[in-house]
Amino acid sequence: MELRGEHLTVSLSGRKVLDDVTISLSRPGITALLGLNGAGKTTLLRTLAGLLKPESGSVYLDGTAIEQLSPRQRARQVGYLPQSPAHGAMTVEEYVLLGAAPWLSWGAVPGAKWEARTQRAMERLGINGLAHRSMAAISGGESRRAALAQALVAGPPVLLLDEPAAGLDLPRQHEFFDLLAQLLAREGHSALVSVHDPNLALSYGDRAAVLAEGKLTILERGADFGPKLAGLLATIYGPELRLSPTGHFYWNTKRSEDTDVYRT
Repeated sequence: MELRGEHLTVSLSGRKVLDDVTISLSRPGITALLGLNGAGKTTLLRTLAGLLKPESGSVYLDGTAIEQLSPRQRARQVGYLPQSPAHGAMTVEEYVLLGAAPWLSWGAVPGAKWEARTQRAMERLGINGLAHRSMAAISGGESRRAALAQALVAGPPVLLLDEPAAGLDLPRQHEFFDLLAQLLAREGHSALVSVHDPNLALSYGDRAAVLAEGKLTILERGADFGPKLAGLLATIYGPELRLSPTGHFYWNTKRSEDTDVYRT
């Protein structure tokens, strides 16, 4: 399955957010999407999901224009997880079971097949013990796992994840991306994942997509992936973003002697 956006242009409030952007998602693994706040990462994800119509350009699923497919057909092939998924007053199990919705006829109730699939998804993500807990009563990391479990039940070959690590502490961020990478490798699926921390892209990205001033630059992982990504990101984040000799990004801040902002 290939999800492809060709020459996408989108403007919001009179500002061109995406400018002739082309991207293809077909190979297994994680494509890490990076860019400043307001660069258009969410706009790109929503456009690829068929939730936002571009001014020009088109999105295709295996050669078929996405607007020619029903929402149900799209949801079977492309899973979109927004920054704050709505869950209402439901249990974790009920929320995960919603992944069956694209495969059911209107008004149908999920049967034993989908209930079993839901149980397997929760077990694989380590949240089966939370099945009867309210979604409103679990942690941010647990809710991210539940959202991924829901996508796993639906089984789309392409995932679009909008800042799934936002608000998670450092161990939970890596825990989530470890799980995601394992699932994609096992299923042979692909994901476009927006992140703020370039170290997550460095650690887990099979490729990186950097969005700046409406333009998208894609970098494939290779022996010099880190230095190339550092050079690309420096053009938008500035020279303060550095890559250490051990291969980790850090922010090089010089504390001025002329200000007491750092003093206590």
